[in-house]
Amino acid sequence: MKKYIQKTMNIVCSSVLLLSVSCGLPGEEEEEDKKDLEVIDNSTFNNADGSAEAGQPSNPGTGGGEVSPDLQPTMNNLVGQWVGGCVDDQVVVFSFSEQQFVQGTLIYEEGSDCESEMLSLSAIGGGLTLEGINEEGIVQWQGDIYSFERSFYTQDLVDYFNEVQLHGYNDWAVEEAKQCIGRASEPGGFVIRQQTIFSSLQISEDGLLGFAKSAASREERGKEINWYANGGPFTKQ
Repeated sequence: MKKYIQKTMNIVCSSVLLLSVSCGLPGEEEEEDKKDLEVIDNSTFNNADGSAEAGQPSNPGTGGGEVSPDLQPTMNNLVGQWVGGCVDDQVVVFSFSEQQFVQGTLIYEEGSDCESEMLSLSAIGGGLTLEGINEEGIVQWQGDIYSFERSFYTQDLVDYFNEVQLHGYNDWAVEEAKQCIGRASEPGGFVIRQQTIFSSLQISEDGLLGFAKSAASREERGKEINWYANGGPFTKQ
């Protein structure tokens, strides 16, 4: 249990952040975004094997607006649920609609090869904009992150995280997601804030999805696809 607790406290600033979302520390508070946080529907991630229907992020009206004609075929291929392989008892899953994305990380029991009951889910989501595509088929995209939800699936974990007041909550319940955007994991712990990221992706000729490293600016985003990061490449379900 102790190993898992340490693992789940650190995971959001490591493998869950395939998109290199910035993890900050409490201190000077950034100016809060005045828009209301949207609710991300994480139910689509309940079965990493794809047995659950491939749902889409909720509130599809928020995001990048119309897709340019040259990018519409890519968007059509991208929409849906994509599942990576099991790495260190974790599976990363992406769900895309035309205007939103969710990246979920599912954690399983240590040494189970992701075949145990799921222990926890952390999901980061927000608006999606496809910006352009080059001759090699690599697509530049922007993500506007406004949601970070976590949920736990065993009573032992829920009891522990209520005791330590993870993200400031003392009323965690089994399978109940809580919004943790802008909330420190613990005093002095990490904070995921609303932010914009810039990255690249590519869908291969055989239908696999990969990502480049993301960054806080268009100029710094990765240009080469790392097909094997975090259990990739990702397969559409």
